Amino acid sequence: MKSDVSLQTGIAGRPRWFNALYCTLPGGEIQQLVCWLREGVNEAAFAQSWREVMARRGFCDAQPWEVPLQPGTAVEICFVKKDIRGLSVDEQNERFDQYLRSDRHHAFNLDASPRMRVALFQFTEMDFKFVWTFPQPLLDDQDVISILEEVLASHEAIVDPSGEG
Repeated sequence: MKSDVSLQTGIAGRPRWFNALYCTLPGGEIQQLVCWLREGVNEAAFAQSWREVMARRGFCDAQPWEVPLQPGTAVEICFVKKDIRGLSVDEQNERFDQYLRSDRHHAFNLDASPRMRVALFQFTEMDFKFVWTFPQPLLDDQDVISILEEVLASHEAIVDPSGEG
């Protein structure tokens, strides 16, 4: 039914940050990427990083065949956070799986924003999963890896500007 490819080698030299499941859904219309982040996440910085990277890249609010956005253009991303720390492990997993199933059934309108969804789930104080869902025609595999590297580097730079982490 779905094709799963593991990208567990890490990105930007940070395997401790990144463990992903990449899924192309039937028909190939939607791609869903699930990443496990085990170092804690600053929610506001994470959302800001996504918006800045997508604005800098300038293509997520334009049709793939249109002229890209000018750098700095506001980019609309559907970003939600779900704090499930108070649930049992079984309940957390069920809630997360329910979200994934539901998210897979929400198609994108390529003529309107937002053209991607990012959901951040907090499991413990330091353990998060995020789900990045986007229409397949927008990005190729190299774009996906490059965007993730930029988002994680941007998040790190916002949270620890000195780089002393």
